Amino acid sequence: MVVSATSPRVPPPLASQLASGGRLVQPIGAGGGDQVTLFVNGEHGLVRCETVVPAHFVRLVSEYGHLR
Repeated sequence: MVVSATSPRVPPPLASQLASGGRLVQPIGAGGGDQVTLFVNGEHGLVRCETVVPAHFVRLVSEYGHLR
């Protein structure tokens, strides 16, 4: 799963859709200075694996992302 908007953490609805062993790539941060991060859905839930690259993304504005 690839997310193209930044949020402070992985939104729970996205994590719940990820199959066991699935991968999620998402920018994590405040918007403007983010870290594109790889997560894997492991045996005990979502595990942060590595930072792929620093980048700049728009904010995910929602109850699970950044509030207005």
